[in-house]
Amino acid sequence: MEEQAWTHDRQLAPFTDQDLRRTKSTLLHDAGFNSDWIEKCLAHKQRGVRSVYSKAEYAVQRCDMLQK
Repeated sequence: MEEQAWTHDRQLAPFTDQDLRRTKSTLLHDAGFNSDWIEKCLAHKQRGVRSVYSKAEYAVQRCDMLQK
């Protein structure tokens, strides 16, 4: 990506892994995917009562979401 930026005489702002995670989360939410699936993909832990009662992994849904 950096080489492409230099090829077109553009500077690429520094970014971190967290910036990529934020971008992916934003794009998936904008595309209308379920927040629970996205949070599970980002390995975010549920909190509160939901964490006690919901142990869903959403494996099939996450696999489908990440291939679109």
